[in-house]
Amino acid sequence: MLTDTVSSQQEVWRADVARVRRAVLDLRLLIILVLAFVSGALAYQAPAAVDVPIGWLGDRLFLRASEGQSASDSQSFYGDEITEHARSGRSRWTRAGAVLQFPGIGRGDLDLTLRAQGWPADVLGSVAQPEVSVLADGSEIGRF
Repeated sequence: MLTDTVSSQQEVWRADVARVRRAVLDLRLLIILVLAFVSGALAYQAPAAVDVPIGWLGDRLFLRASEGQSASDSQSFYGDEITEHARSGRSRWTRAGAVLQFPGIGRGDLDLTLRAQGWPADVLGSVAQPEVSVLADGSEIGRF
């Protein structure tokens, strides 16, 4: 009788193992896992497309804004303003320097389009237009 009990327990165990194997090797699960892996790999191949309309909601994720006059505020933007000369109708202005940060972009190729507007025409008589240098990781990648 002891032998019968042990052998019946082994049969139940083997049946459970076979059931688990069938579930793991089920074709539907395999297809889902392959599709998840392929879509994850393709997601990192797509180029980053970011449009940051400066002056609109959400731009503060990429820039610092401060009206302060301290040294720590020297790389920040002023508050957003409604501007009739700007394409979008809103803008921000800066001091001599300003920083935009795009965390998590990665190391792949990136197309950057930067729309900037200099001094208004009525001020240009006494002031030259500013020169803008674009830096990425501390290296200059453009100037206008």
